[in-house]
Amino acid sequence: MIRVRNDASKKWLEHRIKELEISIHNVEDFVQQQTYYNFTNEHFQDQRDNIVMYEQTYGVMNDFTMKVKKEDSESLKESQLNVNKLNGLIQKIETEQENNKEKFKKELLSLIPQLE
Repeated sequence: MIRVRNDASKKWLEHRIKELEISIHNVEDFVQQQTYYNFTNEHFQDQRDNIVMYEQTYGVMNDFTMKVKKEDSESLKESQLNVNKLNGLIQKIETEQENNKEKFKKELLSLIPQLE
């Protein structure tokens, strides 16, 4: 049962990583990434907490000499790696956001006279 829950969290993390890794070429990409970023940022702590809870559960199982399957512990390690990767992506996006916002603001402002 824990593995099923961990797999769901792992899939959520992998999906968010894919969404946030999009390249920013234009305003549309920037807005899309911003939307993904906001959603991820809003729900990321819940997923992190889940992974910590699974880790603690396996730790208690080990303390009571209950066997944890190898694929379960490997899946948990993958989830932990995904948490670290997603955390790094979030930090990267946060540092790039202001620059991208200014860049696309200038680009849009330059287009306004052409539209009028």
